[in-house]
Amino acid sequence: MAMVLAAGCAAPDSDPPAPSAGPNGLAAEVSAALFDYGWRTNVEATVRLRNHGPDPAWVLRPHLHGGSRDGRYMPAYVLTVLDQAGRPVPRVHVSVCGTLPDLEWPRDYLAEVRPGTALEVRLVDTIEWVPAGRYTIRFEYAYLPGADDLPPPAEAWRGRLAVMDVAVDYAPVESGADTVLPWDPERPDPQK
Repeated sequence: MAMVLAAGCAAPDSDPPAPSAGPNGLAAEVSAALFDYGWRTNVEATVRLRNHGPDPAWVLRPHLHGGSRDGRYMPAYVLTVLDQAGRPVPRVHVSVCGTLPDLEWPRDYLAEVRPGTALEVRLVDTIEWVPAGRYTIRFEYAYLPGADDLPPPAEAWRGRLAVMDVAVDYAPVESGADTVLPWDPERPDPQK
C-alpha cells in the first residue's frame, strides 16, 4: 500500500494546550488488550467516540501509521501503556505518517456521530516488549490542528477527550510457542 508523507511528522516540541470540554455529551470509551509479537508487544484497542448529547458531532478518523497514534499529526488517537510503576512503556517509533492516496482529506476522514450513536475505531500500536503483569492503558483523542496539519474542516470538533485508565493483565507467549498476531487481515477495517 503506498503512503503519502505529510507535514507534521516531527515529534511535538512542546506540551499541547490544556484539555477543553467536548460538545455536549461526546465521550470516549476504550477496551484494550496486549499481545506478544516476538521482539515487541502490541496493544490492540477498540475506541468508541460516543455521542450522549442532543446534537450531531463531527470527528476525524486517524491517519494511517505513526502520526495520529503518537500525537505528531492531527487528529491524535494516542494509546499510552503504563507499567506497574506508572511509567510509560516506550513505543516503537513509526517514522511514516500521512494519508493514503486513495483517501481524500477531509471527506474520507470526517465522520458524523449522531446523538445516541458511536464512531468505533480499531487501533494497533507497538511498544517495547514487556514481561507478564498488569498494565494500564490510557487513551486520548485530540483534534487541535496547527499550521503543519492538513487544513481543518470547519465542522470538525476541536478539543480533547480522554478515558479513565483501563487495567490489562498480560502474559506473553512462552518461548517456542506460536506468536499471537492481534490484527486479522481478513477482518474488515472499520475505519474505511
